[in-house]
Amino acid sequence: MSRVVLVHWNAAEAEARAGGLRIAGYNVTCHCDPKANPRELLADPPNAFVIDLARLPSQGRELGAFLRRSPAARHIPLVFLEGDPAKTDRVRALLPDATFTTWDRVLGDLPAALSVPPADPVVPGAMDAYAGASLPKKLGVKTGSRILLVGAPRGFETALDALPAGAHADRRSSEPVDIVLLFVTSSARLAAGLRDAETRVRDGGRLWILWPRAAGRKHAPTTASDISELTQSAVRAHGLSRGWVDYKVSSIDETWAGLCFARRKMEREAHM
Repeated sequence: MSRVVLVHWNAAEAEARAGGLRIAGYNVTCHCDPKANPRELLADPPNAFVIDLARLPSQGRELGAFLRRSPAARHIPLVFLEGDPAKTDRVRALLPDATFTTWDRVLGDLPAALSVPPADPVVPGAMDAYAGASLPKKLGVKTGSRILLVGAPRGFETALDALPAGAHADRRSSEPVDIVLLFVTSSARLAAGLRDAETRVRDGGRLWILWPRAAGRKHAPTTASDISELTQSAVRAHGLSRGWVDYKVSSIDETWAGLCFARRKMEREAHM
């Protein structure tokens, strides 16, 4: 019996869809939390990932790219259930050797995908999933989002042009906000800044930690001697140590890279 992980961002719909796959003879596990650490899927990899693009297609795209970049999952078939045509086309361009189908055709296409796992799959770069996207879209800014800039370089607000309706970015806020952008230029600034910034994020909000990219450090506003210690792994480790889980990486511009964090479920409950 082939094991399948069904990725669908609505638990009730996922179980209904999984029922059809189980009747067809598959052992199905549902993955429904977009804020869960995707590395959890690598602990016991299935025979195939079935990813529904009808909801949160960008999250499905990012997860597919993550799986292709992970040696433990790279050769596992990816089967995408098509959603919005334009957004599905973005996934198809990023992962051309995946299988794209619909719920009406999946029971015929899934066996074919399982029978021929990708021998030499396309492995997208860490930033490819965001190529061409505007900065507000990369950051997950939505209508009405409140954004707090902490340690941002002078004039960074101009990079956030064309914000969605009602969204606003500020450097001062006495109220919890939807998104905090924490810019750090040293490991010491990271440790101190994170302790303060995490108190500014509303329940269910997101925290971005941004650090100078290796290629852009000559443009970063810093003279810190420990800037070389700021790597993606180091930033992730700091976040994890404070009860946050990263679920998105992005190139912000020529100078800055960023990791997006959400609070772990147990930590969210502790703060309620």
